[in-house]
Amino acid sequence: LNLSNMINLNFAFNRLACLKAETFLNMKNLAELLLSHNKISHIESYAFKGLISLKYLDLKNNLIKNLNREIFYELNSLNNLNLESNFIEEI
Repeated sequence: LNLSNMINLNFAFNRLACLKAETFLNMKNLAELLLSHNKISHIESYAFKGLISLKYLDLKNNLIKNLNREIFYELNSLNNLNLESNFIEEI
């Protein structure tokens, strides 16, 4: 399976709890990443590193409490970020 050519990836409605650093490193063509309706409470720094083509990131309906700057490293093409229905206390 060659993930480097993937454009859309949908992991919505699963039980993901944590996103590790460089999870999506070799997915440079990914434009849409759907991670809504999971149990994500922790996103490590550089979790989205390498997603240079990502335009839409959906993290709604998770358990996210805080976000740090390094989480969004290299997301220069991002133009739509959905963080609706989380527990964000700190950015």
